[in-house]
Amino acid sequence: MNAILNAAWGVRGLSGTEKVVLVRLADRADGDGLCFPGQTGLAADCCLTVRAIQNALKSLVEKGHLAIVKPATFSTPATYRVAPAPPEPGSSPLLNDVRTNPQLTLIEPTITKAPASPAHAADSKGTRKPRERDPIFDALAAAEGSSPAELTKRAAQAIGVAAAEIRKATPTVTPDEVDRRAANYHRVMPKGATLTAYALAKHWAHCCDSAGSPKAPMGHAERLRRAIG
Repeated sequence: MNAILNAAWGVRGLSGTEKVVLVRLADRADGDGLCFPGQTGLAADCCLTVRAIQNALKSLVEKGHLAIVKPATFSTPATYRVAPAPPEPGSSPLLNDVRTNPQLTLIEPTITKAPASPAHAADSKGTRKPRERDPIFDALAAAEGSSPAELTKRAAQAIGVAAAEIRKATPTVTPDEVDRRAANYHRVMPKGATLTAYALAKHWAHCCDSAGSPKAPMGHAERLRRAIG
């Protein structure tokens, strides 16, 4: 049994669905922890629905047990790095065996520090105070179906990174623009694609038409004009 699979078995605090998906990914990963599973095949392997697989993958990324190395395209699945975050020493005998075996190496998760966007910030005296609301951050959280006040630290960091990338691409972006492009996301992306702040930032330009704004649904008068003309 390889070190990554050992580490996956030692992870605590997961749902049954998350655990079986993480273990299956660890079993399929190469020596560097990389794997690129198709969601349909993964669902068949784990006896789950594709929707359950999508939710589990999203949760495992947020909890730091998976990292997206290369997002999915129209023709290829996403590439993930499996890096199970280990529990505290002593909480898992199996994991402790891995740590004491010099021939096995655990791959620790790489955490990218995001722009400050947690629910609170500290002032000069160290007293924590509520952060100033960021409308773009809040709009991205709402697009994911999350409440900004209930986000985990890792999820808030991911949304903060996405907000920074979107502002870099569109400095004058507004919450309404985020809402419009989020609504347009499922029209331009493959069926079943999961909408996250990261995914919206990655495909920000593709969620607009060539004129630079999301396409509005064609009205009845316009459809009639095109049919006649």
